[in-house]
Amino acid sequence: MTRRVVKPPPPVAGGRPPPGGMKIPILDRSKKELKEWDKEDILSKTYLKKLYLFQNLLPDIPDELGGLSELQILDLKYNRISKLPSAVCQLGQLQELLLAGNRITDFPSEMGKLAALTKLDVSFSRLTSFPGQLASLPALLDLNIERNYLKTLPGAIGQLTTLTKLNAGKNQLASLPAEFGALVSLEELVLSENHLPALPDAICELIYLRDLDLNKNSLTALPDQIGKLTAVTKLQLKGNRLSSLPASVAVDEVQGWYSLADLNLAANQFDDIPAQLWTIEALSILNMTSNRLSQVPAEISSLYNLTQLLLGNNQIKTLAPEIGYLENLQTLHLFFNKLESLPAEVGHLAGLQVLFLAYNKLAALPDLSGLQALEQLFLSGNPLAELPESLFTLAALRHLFLHNVGLKALPDSIGDLAALELLDVSGNSLAALPSTLPRLSALQRLNASHNRLAALPDELDDLRELEELDVIGNELKALPEALSYMKERTEILLHENPLAEAPKDDPHAWDRSKRFRLGAAEMLGRRPTMEDAFSFHGCFMGKADADYYGLFDGHAGRIAATFSGQHFHRLVQEKLEKGADPRQALGESFPATNAKFKEFLNTADSSNRHAGSTGVATLALGNKLYIANVGDSRVVLSRGGKAIRLSYDHKPYLEDEEDRIRALDGYVIGESGRVNGQLAVSRAIGDFYMQPWVSDEPFLNVIDLKPEDEFLIIACDGVWDEVEDDAAVAVAATEKDPFLMSAKVRDLAYLLGSDDNISAATILLKP
Repeated sequence: MTRRVVKPPPPVAGGRPPPGGMKIPILDRSKKELKEWDKEDILSKTYLKKLYLFQNLLPDIPDELGGLSELQILDLKYNRISKLPSAVCQLGQLQELLLAGNRITDFPSEMGKLAALTKLDVSFSRLTSFPGQLASLPALLDLNIERNYLKTLPGAIGQLTTLTKLNAGKNQLASLPAEFGALVSLEELVLSENHLPALPDAICELIYLRDLDLNKNSLTALPDQIGKLTAVTKLQLKGNRLSSLPASVAVDEVQGWYSLADLNLAANQFDDIPAQLWTIEALSILNMTSNRLSQVPAEISSLYNLTQLLLGNNQIKTLAPEIGYLENLQTLHLFFNKLESLPAEVGHLAGLQVLFLAYNKLAALPDLSGLQALEQLFLSGNPLAELPESLFTLAALRHLFLHNVGLKALPDSIGDLAALELLDVSGNSLAALPSTLPRLSALQRLNASHNRLAALPDELDDLRELEELDVIGNELKALPEALSYMKERTEILLHENPLAEAPKDDPHAWDRSKRFRLGAAEMLGRRPTMEDAFSFHGCFMGKADADYYGLFDGHAGRIAATFSGQHFHRLVQEKLEKGADPRQALGESFPATNAKFKEFLNTADSSNRHAGSTGVATLALGNKLYIANVGDSRVVLSRGGKAIRLSYDHKPYLEDEEDRIRALDGYVIGESGRVNGQLAVSRAIGDFYMQPWVSDEPFLNVIDLKPEDEFLIIACDGVWDEVEDDAAVAVAATEKDPFLMSAKVRDLAYLLGSDDNISAATILLKP
């Protein structure tokens, strides 16, 4: 008979000590909605070494905490604490004190007693001045004071000579003290999103600095001796006002950026690539997007370790043949420039995987057959008219963008691109699609909208992987029978065609306006699924001087956006017909849509219970515009060439929104500021599991149209996260057709790095 051995269950962290008196030194009571300290459960456990209480509702810290003399880690992130008592300073063995997301305004004078403290996090709080007491911490290695309200740092900060990491980003700093140079142990320094016009010369003494983030300040120059930072490997300077680099950054026997591998100079004011860079052989990533560059000189070949060369959105007219020597190059961005030709040597970049050439003046392409590693090729907006046969030899090509390149026909050899997953040939003059198209067995998305297609081939049904077929705005009068078989697996966009039998209840259809011209463009972008939905209704309620425009950006699926697109305008109409004024009708329709969506979910698949959507709606009645929105989809007006934002982005980290959420016992958490750590918008339709913290109450606005008003841009955050309002207006104004305007804004956002779905619509306000 086999003897049965019963093992005792493992001890639970923080629970009652198991038989035998064993004491567990870790206690985790995070996310328990605690509003007060349990003296028996927490404060009596004097043997604790690690105490986790993050994301609770604790308003203070009791004096009894000082009795936990063995405590090494105290995590109180995202509570309601505004003051740190002296009792904390009795924790002589404390190594980590984590207070992010509280309302700390000051610290006890006895902070120096925390002789073992190596990490202090008081980010996302309410500091208006730097507590001098922190300078007395003798062992501090990591200090995070990000996203507070600091305007200056005191000279006393220089006493923190042990610091290796300092994050003071997202404050209001306008200067740094000379004593900053005393932080001789610093390896990582974040000062992004402040108001710094200059750096003190003392920063050049931080010779162990490896990672320096100065993005989005107001720097016009760097200190002359910045080249003394010979250990720096990553330097972020995006969004400043730099036009040159000091001579000292060039590598020589004594100084220079020897180790620099990643340099971001995007969105500055450089007319040329700084000559000092030619000496930095370690450089692997060079980003000079959105400057004023006019050329790429022959010296570029000296940067032979480059893997990414990002030069989009400049004024580049010439590209030196020496570009072909960059044998390690994997990504080359040259979009939105003024290139009229490419050197043949581009075809020598055998390791190139991404080539973005959109919106130049290229009438022809060189031999591309050497680019056998190429996966993404973006050629939209060039006057190509014809494509070289070498393009169709690229066996690895997965994404091919040929929007608005002047094509009248696609060659049969398009079918040779066996790996192709996305093909965009919209905005051309195609009369037919080639019969070889069904050979693209991997094709998932085909955009052939805004062409002159009179028929679609029956063989489209052979595209078994096709998820979306966009043929909006063509000349289709009838559809092949094959499309009826495809509907189960393929989303088919058909509106704006003269079909004899239009599809019933097409969620993508829109009604034309008698006053305004409308164009819209969308793309999946770098997301696995499309979750945006447009809703456009000209001659709203049968009135020639009434138009409605809506955009809904879904999350956790498309269902909330689609539902809102189908129902929101109907609720607006109902309220108007009952006598509500337009502002009231728009405002009330957001909670009304929300209630209707909740009823729908109660009878629908439970997998959609977390679905939600931002929403923005514009009602044009006569000479007035009424705007309402929840979330961060946005309406921007071009008035005399200048951008005027008409909506309001409901971001959780905005002070009013965060205060509202906290008053409801919620939290705003993390770098991107998410409600309860989950949702990046604070107002939306749906998201019922996030109520009451996520509200359906909209922002409302009313304006009178003026003679100088030119157009509206309505777009989701996939545009606005990368493109400023002024930039969107400027790039849209370079086109006259509203579809091309929308597509250009959409493409700019994608090319600048948007990782979201991207949808944009343009409404021309001139008759």
